[in-house]
Amino acid sequence: MFNNIIIILKLNVFLLFFATEAFSYFDPGTGAFIFQTIVAFISVLVFFFLHPIQSIKSFIEKIKKKFKKKNKEQLDDKWRYF
Repeated sequence: MFNNIIIILKLNVFLLFFATEAFSYFDPGTGAFIFQTIVAFISVLVFFFLHPIQSIKSFIEKIKKKFKKKNKEQLDDKWRYF
């Protein structure tokens, strides 16, 4: 069983590297598709990494503003009695 797999792999490597001719072409539509795929992938990465970071930053800023406002009110209340 294992020997059969080795023989098949050797045959595939031999056929892959020693092929003489390939009757194929790379048309412009395929190039445009590959370019579009790359641009879409980069756009998804930018949105995926930037959008959550901006959301988290804005959430933290809101929390900081609430605490600053609350602390300022507490200090104002504290100094009213003196």
